[in-house]
Amino acid sequence: MEINPVTEVAIIGIITSLKSKNSSGYDEVPSKIIKLCGLQIGRSFCYVCIKYICVGIFPDHLKYAIVKPVYIYRMSDELRSLLRENVS
Repeated sequence: MEINPVTEVAIIGIITSLKSKNSSGYDEVPSKIIKLCGLQIGRSFCYVCIKYICVGIFPDHLKYAIVKPVYIYRMSDELRSLLRENVS
């Protein structure tokens, strides 16, 4: 199996395609900030990605996800009855 190396152009393309949101993930850096400094961090981020691929170890702290429940205010009667059945 062969993996093509990551290019700086590809990284910058991915960064620019991100949606500009103020919400952040585990690293607490919003995508809006990443997009603003994408050209400056593109080369460094590319280097880091290539190192991860070459070494073959992906850091555990980059595997975390923050899951927050989304509350539904207007539930349909069908959904409400399904929830009641599963709770009982």
